[in-house]
Amino acid sequence: WLRSLEARTSIGPIALVSDVLQQCEALMLQGRVQFLLCHVHAQVPGRLDAAAYPSVQVGGDALLAVSAADGSGKARHRLGARNNKARVPMLGYSTESGIGRILRALHGAALEQAGAETVFTAHLASVLKTMTLDGRGIAWLPRSLIEAELDAGKLVEAADAPWQVALEIRLFRSPAVVPRAAEVFWRAVVEGSNG
Repeated sequence: WLRSLEARTSIGPIALVSDVLQQCEALMLQGRVQFLLCHVHAQVPGRLDAAAYPSVQVGGDALLAVSAADGSGKARHRLGARNNKARVPMLGYSTESGIGRILRALHGAALEQAGAETVFTAHLASVLKTMTLDGRGIAWLPRSLIEAELDAGKLVEAADAPWQVALEIRLFRSPAVVPRAAEVFWRAVVEGSNG
């Protein structure tokens, strides 16, 4: 996304802060950052009031429940395949995680009913991806993060389609007056999202 934006306009230097969504929202609310790029779901509001913090959708993604593949190419762990009331090992997101917030809101109760048991928790999808590849359980990971592993058959979907979560990737901006370079950046993003 950033490369395509840079191909259309000169955006100057960027200082990136990468953290869990809860911390990034706090930085925005404190006025310490000008923009926030994150996954969102319309049914799960964040801490940034939509009226005060303008945003634009810059992409889309999906959370997929995935597992490492077994020797026959099937999911090593599968949601909904309870045998002898065995718990399904889940690799979950911390409470500070934006993806975790979305999953808990949309699937929290259903996961409990499906026999899911969280056996490992982390802030970052990249950590959960590593643990999933190691065969430790099922994790909901952004498709954009695991496309190569899905194509190679290292990771496979571990739940039926209703468990998938469609996401928007949105860029929020500070409501405060921002430097000219930040305004140029924002205009380029808005124009790019409309074209």
